[in-house]
Amino acid sequence: MAQRVQLTATVTENQLGQRLDQALAELFPDYSRSRIKEWILDQRVLVNGTIGDK
Repeated sequence: MAQRVQLTATVTENQLGQRLDQALAELFPDYSRSRIKEWILDQRVLVNGTIGDK
């Protein structure tokens, strides 16, 4: 059975304007950018409570 994980972070000033997958890869280095892209495409990433897609 898959384990559910909830991650929370605040972007830094330097990350503003970055693509979502790039910023998340910096914030969560334990996860690959390809895994993070899967999460974004599966609509499992929220940005300020809204599904993130950029």
